[in-house]
Amino acid sequence: MNDANVQTGSIEPHIVQMEPGVKESATILSAQLIDLHIIWTQYCQLYEDAGSVEVLNRSAGLFFKIVQDVLWDRVLLGICRFIDPAEAKGGKNKNLTLRSLAPLIADIELKGKVQDACNAALSSAEFALNHRNKRIAHQDHYYATAPELFEMSPVSRRSVEEMLENLRAVMR
Repeated sequence: MNDANVQTGSIEPHIVQMEPGVKESATILSAQLIDLHIIWTQYCQLYEDAGSVEVLNRSAGLFFKIVQDVLWDRVLLGICRFIDPAEAKGGKNKNLTLRSLAPLIADIELKGKVQDACNAALSSAEFALNHRNKRIAHQDHYYATAPELFEMSPVSRRSVEEMLENLRAVMR
């Protein structure tokens, strides 16, 4: 938890300076980002070191493989929740996402900075969307029946770290 606090500790002071509508949304998104960092930190602590993985495999290999997969997919889903559209298809439901922040901001300069940071986050998160849409949240027929024919976006710890940094940049 300390690692997550260190990485996300600079978010809260910036929220205080915002107008009420933005502040409420940003506060909720900041809390969710901290939660996502906590999950990511736990994943890294368990599976980053080969020695730790060896101990996990010896003690309960199948269980810790399931935990690894669940934590990994949870992080990818969490990233996707941040970058989803501000409105669901058809415009019937609103989503609280990064894309919903900029339209709430009255200050033109700040709005531009937030939008630029959102655009950077969106472009760096394509890897997560592809995995969510093809194998995590949906069971894409073609991917499920012939995964070897589909080239999934590569996902690495580095790509997740970069995406989390882009999310932090928006929140700052």
